[in-house]
Amino acid sequence: MNRILLSILMLTCVQLSMQGQAILDQYVNQAIEQNLTVDQRKALERKQQYALEHASKLGGPEVNFLTTYTLAYKGRNIELPLGDLLNPVYSALNDITGTQNFPPVANQEFNFLPNNFYDARFRITQPVLQPEIKYNKLIKKEEVTMAGLQTDETIRDLTQQVKTAYLQWMRAGEAIYIMDQGLALLTENKRITESMIKNGQAIPSAAMRIQSDIEHLAALREKSISNKINAAAHFNFLLNRPSGSEIIPDTFEGVPAIPVQYDLSGREELQQIQTGKKIQELALQLEEKQHAPTLGFQLDLGSQAFAADWGGYVLGGVQLEIPIWDNKKSQLKQQEWKAQLEATEANYEWTKNAFDLQIESEIENLRSDIALYNSFTDLLKTNERFYQETVRRYKEGLSNYIELLDARTEVTSTQLEQNLAKYQSWIRHVNIERMAASAPIK
Repeated sequence: MNRILLSILMLTCVQLSMQGQAILDQYVNQAIEQNLTVDQRKALERKQQYALEHASKLGGPEVNFLTTYTLAYKGRNIELPLGDLLNPVYSALNDITGTQNFPPVANQEFNFLPNNFYDARFRITQPVLQPEIKYNKLIKKEEVTMAGLQTDETIRDLTQQVKTAYLQWMRAGEAIYIMDQGLALLTENKRITESMIKNGQAIPSAAMRIQSDIEHLAALREKSISNKINAAAHFNFLLNRPSGSEIIPDTFEGVPAIPVQYDLSGREELQQIQTGKKIQELALQLEEKQHAPTLGFQLDLGSQAFAADWGGYVLGGVQLEIPIWDNKKSQLKQQEWKAQLEATEANYEWTKNAFDLQIESEIENLRSDIALYNSFTDLLKTNERFYQETVRRYKEGLSNYIELLDARTEVTSTQLEQNLAKYQSWIRHVNIERMAASAPIK
């Protein structure tokens, strides 16, 4: 029977722990869905995706419709002396044949500017060899990856901020609870002291001293209330909610475990540097192709004629461009990209080492906070036992009010310091989670 009850109790504790964790996870998911900064990043990510799709279309054919229509008045004329050239010949032929089969021809005059003339055509263009199109698509693909990493980085930062604000809110709430307990003890001590004053067992200044401690602790409580209100406002801001929105409290028993190992390869900042390096490598490869030939086809289908006449035509063309000499501009640009790649590689190593140092330092701080929290556990038990003994001795007249107040102060101070150490260790845990990029994100 006892085993069954123990199993039920353990199952209940596990379910409560999972429910509490689920509460915070739900808040994190809500922040990701509603935060405006995340929305901005996702919009920029979609923008880069559209840019990639646009780059993918640059290698395909294009069809455009072009037309021109001209009206002209006067201007230069072109004279063709057809009559002067042909009429003597025609006259001789008529004399020989004895006929008038070859009538005289007048000289012709044409306006240089075409009047009432149109040219309408469909133009089809198709690039064949253009390295810029290929590498531009590859670069855009890496930029999509970069945008996704920036979105993930923003989500991780938001997750850290939401959890930290929530822990600060919980810490302030528990501090208020501890102070309420301290105020209850002080109020009871004041009641006992006033009773002892009436019986001549204590002096009036004892009650005044207790009242001063009550007012001081109440002032500290007001400070914690302000901290809780500010933490709640920040928390709701991150969730894009009104500042007065209700927050469901959670329970954080004990302190988190110290991570044994970690892997920084998942950090989006390092992946962004690597992605940037890939973009630079592609830019270098594109620059190395500057002397490669480019080839394109063009085909026009249309009509040229005056007024309503039809003068259909087909005109095809091939454009081939082979760079010969660019005054070493491409060579210098390649050297520029190579230098940039060296700088990027150095930046990656420096950033990785800095992240290693940062997380190792935070793990050491977590270890210190956990040790501090554990040290308060036995101390709190001792202080509480000593306080109960002091209260009993005070009622019996064997202890003065100063000893009573000191004992009470030690209990409340130890509780507050342990509460601070506990939530500070959880905040350290959240920081380490962010530094190692270990929290799962959507």
